[in-house]
Amino acid sequence: IDTVDNYKDRGGIIYFSKEIGIGEPVTAGKMIGYRYKAYGIVADSVGVPYRVYAGSNYSDLEPAFAIAGQTSSSSGYYTGLNDAIMLMNHLGKASVILPSPSGNSNFVTYIYDLEVVYIQK
Repeated sequence: IDTVDNYKDRGGIIYFSKEIGIGEPVTAGKMIGYRYKAYGIVADSVGVPYRVYAGSNYSDLEPAFAIAGQTSSSSGYYTGLNDAIMLMNHLGKASVILPSPSGNSNFVTYIYDLEVVYIQK
């Protein structure tokens, strides 16, 4: 687990590298494949925040694919997710907090556990 010294702030996201990975870094324009677990931070009826499971693709046969640097809200590859993945290397793992403007703008903050499993050669 990273320490505060390795904290990165980019576009409103909070990024924590868990494993640097091996091989090349993610670069704009390349097809990448990634695995994720997502959690939303919501509030109960009295305003106490808690984490709810929002989805994962670890049980899917294929990872999610996207072109690094090209976001698409229709595919779920949001700006904050792209910003985090652009900081990663092949087989790297990270946790990232995406505030609503960096995610899908539905007024929910998300926590993603990410893993880059493919980078186009």
